[in-house]
Amino acid sequence: MGYMFPWRTDPAAPGSGKTGSRLMPAALIGLFLLGSCAIADLRPIGVRTIPGEPYGVLEDYYTPVGLIFDTEMIETDTQQVVSVSFSGGSVEGDLQWEGNTLFFTPVAGWTAGRRYTLSLLGQVYAADGRELRLTEYLPFFAVSPPEFPGVVSFTPADGASVGVTAETGGILRLTFSVPMDRRSTEEGFTLEGVGDKKFEWDGEDRILKISPGKSLSPWTTYPWSLDHALSREGSPLVKPVSAQFTTDLDQTLPLVLEVFPLVRSDPPGTTSPDAALFLPWVRTGADIRDGLGSGQGIGIRFNKSMDEESMRKAVRLEPSLSGRIEVLSAASLVYIPDKDPECETPYTLIVSGDTKDKSGLPMGEDFIGYFTPDIPFLRIPSFSVNEEPPIEMTDGGASGYYPFPLADSTAPAGITLRFSLPFSPEAMVAAALGISLDPWFPASLGPVVLTAVTCSEDTLLLKWEGLEPGKPGESHFYRLTIPGGKNGIANGRGSYIKNSCHIYMEVLGL
Repeated sequence: MGYMFPWRTDPAAPGSGKTGSRLMPAALIGLFLLGSCAIADLRPIGVRTIPGEPYGVLEDYYTPVGLIFDTEMIETDTQQVVSVSFSGGSVEGDLQWEGNTLFFTPVAGWTAGRRYTLSLLGQVYAADGRELRLTEYLPFFAVSPPEFPGVVSFTPADGASVGVTAETGGILRLTFSVPMDRRSTEEGFTLEGVGDKKFEWDGEDRILKISPGKSLSPWTTYPWSLDHALSREGSPLVKPVSAQFTTDLDQTLPLVLEVFPLVRSDPPGTTSPDAALFLPWVRTGADIRDGLGSGQGIGIRFNKSMDEESMRKAVRLEPSLSGRIEVLSAASLVYIPDKDPECETPYTLIVSGDTKDKSGLPMGEDFIGYFTPDIPFLRIPSFSVNEEPPIEMTDGGASGYYPFPLADSTAPAGITLRFSLPFSPEAMVAAALGISLDPWFPASLGPVVLTAVTCSEDTLLLKWEGLEPGKPGESHFYRLTIPGGKNGIANGRGSYIKNSCHIYMEVLGL
């Protein structure tokens, strides 16, 4: 039996059994047609195929496929609508008529088990003028039944828990029973929630690995399915396959284990400031709560390997203190402030809860820590003039009034300032140039001149000439100004005098 296409028939065909008055109009119409023109043949063209059913199997390597018509056809037009193809292209063959049957015989013979498709596309005409539009596809095989492909196994298993990367299980591996057609298999595969996918074939196209273009999202279920895939020979998949997996293998949330001060190591022979930027960071051993010093970094260690990009955005300080982050290892970083923290100022360290580990798991909650840097304000415990005993400044350098004797205006006045912290050499020079001594009262006093400077790490001796001792009934006052604030006297190691200090000195005659 051939494959008969379901053509429509005339609902008013003869033999319908309709009688009575309803026959009269039909008879009149028939008489009218006989009297005016030829009778139109409305019968459909009958056609069957060889083989008669989809996925039929031809007996031999040269068994033809064909079309069987129930009427004589215009052969040339009919031959043009027939073609045979397979997954590798079209099949070359010979067309031959035997009566009303059109046969297609392959020139090189069929390949056993391969899927072919007989395509019938176009308009055909019967010799009596009737016409038929064909739009049909008939799949078939030759010689032996096909081996329909199937998925032998796949990983991860249905419902499995995996990680978010290929290394932790976030990659699919399908094993097929036969070599597959790559294009149809890749097009028939879907993985919900994933955009870009990478396909990798192995095992003579029996093994397919699918990996996402980027890491999967943690704690997410990913359904996948495969349908409409063909074997290399064109056979369809036995049945669709679907499963799902969940990226919940990692149940440990990232968290901050510790925060600590760090300083760059200083091996012998390292003198270049630029070279210091590449020195390794080492722990100071101090407690971050009160031990962060000038020029130091804030080390942060996590409980697991972290996402590097996420670590680089993890830290902020309040009050705001800008800085940069260096990643020290997979689980640690150092925050390097652009400048020293403010003296004796409490800070809040915040590590964002959005900071993620390697698998994409976020911390969830902000880590918050508190510290006050070990950078005290700079103070002046005492000062002295010439050979006079040191004067203790109990409040660390507030303004005050201090008398001292001087022989005459030619005698130098040596003012010695002792600071609470050591200075860098450069900072001590800047301090000497920043301190001033000016006439205060009366206005007629002449200017004074700085003639010599002597310093150590924490002591500064300034020698001035031109001071005029007072006379009976006429007091002479001079003002020593030590600038404070962020732009004032600083030791070059993060500390500075909090407020400007003014010392009013009365120069007494001997």
